[in-house]
Order: sequence, then C-alpha cells, then structure tokens
Amino acid sequence: MSEERKLSWDWYPGTIPKNVVVDDTAYIETTFSFQFYRSRLPGGVQYGRGASTYLGTMFDVGRKTRDIGEYALVHGARIHL
Repeated sequence: MSEERKLSWDWYPGTIPKNVVVDDTAYIETTFSFQFYRSRLPGGVQYGRGASTYLGTMFDVGRKTRDIGEYALVHGARIHL
C-alpha cells in the first residue's frame, strides 16, 4: 500500500481510511469495501494476520469497531455496526 492508502491493483479510486488497521500480511481486494464506512474510532476495522476481504464485502461501520481475525476470509458480506 502506498502512503495515500490506495491499492495499486484496485479498480475503484478510493482509499483505505486512516483508522483502519491492516496487518502487513492481510489482503484487501478493493477500497470499494469502505464506501459506506464512517467510523471515527481508532481501529474502526482491524485486519489480523493473513486476513482478507474480497469484492462485495462492505463495511457500514459507525460507532463500533470490528476485528477481522487472523486468516479470516470475507467475501460478499455487509458488515453493519
């Protein structure tokens, strides 16, 4: 990931929010997953070691935080908190 928190392979021109924590071994297919993301909490979403999210996964996260655990694979889920 670049300093702007963009994904070089991404088809969507978004960014990863600054308060999303991503382990170096985690994978995010697209920043489109954060289109509805509105959390201002530190660590609003945290990706654990080897965790990955793929197309169709949407984070509609506001006042709570969410951990994507180690080696979790999430595909096509809408996470609303």
